[in-house]
Amino acid sequence: MILLLQVTLYFFMVGIIFIFESKNHDCLPISLRPGVVVAVSIGIASIAGGGLDPVDYNIYMSMWVLQVVGVIFGIFIRDFILIGFPQCDSGSDGGRVVATSKAIFIFSVISGLIFFVWKGIPMLQSNIEQGRVDAAAEGTGYVRLFAYMSVPSGLALFALTKKWRKIYLILPCLIIAGMANRSPFLYVLSPIIFFYASKNIKKMGNSKIVAAAIFLMTLIVSLGTYRVFSQEEFSSYDEYRVDIANGNVLGVAWTSFSHYARVVADNAVLTKNLVDRGYIDLQYGLSYLILFVTALPGEQLSLDREIKLQSGRDFVGGGTPPTLMGEGYVNFGYFGTFMSGIAIVLLLSYWYRGIYFAKKENNIGAENLSPIIYGYMACWVMMSQVSGFVGASTVPMAGAIVLFLIWKMR
Repeated sequence: MILLLQVTLYFFMVGIIFIFESKNHDCLPISLRPGVVVAVSIGIASIAGGGLDPVDYNIYMSMWVLQVVGVIFGIFIRDFILIGFPQCDSGSDGGRVVATSKAIFIFSVISGLIFFVWKGIPMLQSNIEQGRVDAAAEGTGYVRLFAYMSVPSGLALFALTKKWRKIYLILPCLIIAGMANRSPFLYVLSPIIFFYASKNIKKMGNSKIVAAAIFLMTLIVSLGTYRVFSQEEFSSYDEYRVDIANGNVLGVAWTSFSHYARVVADNAVLTKNLVDRGYIDLQYGLSYLILFVTALPGEQLSLDREIKLQSGRDFVGGGTPPTLMGEGYVNFGYFGTFMSGIAIVLLLSYWYRGIYFAKKENNIGAENLSPIIYGYMACWVMMSQVSGFVGASTVPMAGAIVLFLIWKMR
């Protein structure tokens, strides 16, 4: 009965979203508009919810329903909330934006080189996964964080310049690869899809967008599969042992992919239980400020690592991502979970309006930059279903801040 409620409520949300998005500004194909991005992310994240035991499923649904209701509420109120936010200034100084973006990019690349000289290259270490985790936790401070800022600054330069375009994408990808990370690749590639979709709305239809999304997912799953095969520790895991022994690449790939669907439901329930049982105190918004704490020198516990510690889990890799629902609950209880649904709708709708105003005012620089920023934010929202806004990584929020500052400098 509860599963039927979940399915019914989800499709009710989807129906409302399609009604509103079909009337939204025609800046991108409907599959890339704010509500649809939110609906797809929730749909994918909900796949494994029904596999929980009855007690955990009831706990999961208590948060899931509030998030979906928050999304529906956000769709209804977004025009009233955002109407007072101007988005574009046709008299902007594009030269200053490019110069600032170049300065950030050069500083970020230098930070990456300093990091690799200082701590070594995690990708080349014998234990890649542990090397990645150690690099994020042991005294690397702002050096590592600034290295990742080559992504937003490189994307801005890709949008605003024609010379050295490929370099602005290749260098961030090399830094990401050197850090032995996977998800940041999505923050490079996803905005590019949105950029070209905004330029070729008629040619780049929904079918091509779906194909591009499948390609991105295949790329990330392939990297995850390589990670499993390259690390001996995974051969001791029950879910991987047989497939690794048999060299079953597709089996490992499917397990790796389905793992992310399962962890959304499992981790949301785990996070709520840890709060309810007093292992983790309500944060009242403080966890969202972790960006300014975890980047400091020394070892700092982000929310995902706190959850891993308090739950007593032991596995290869970093922490236990709180999920968007769990992150909201850690901060403000059920109200935080409800507000997280509203927040993702308003965040995407705000930046989608930027594309509309840029085209309306015929501001070429803003026309190029706005879909890049919107694409970055869309990727952030999609990934937040697993990791929360900042619960598992401060890098996406830092990149969002950099892009926001670049946008406001125009």
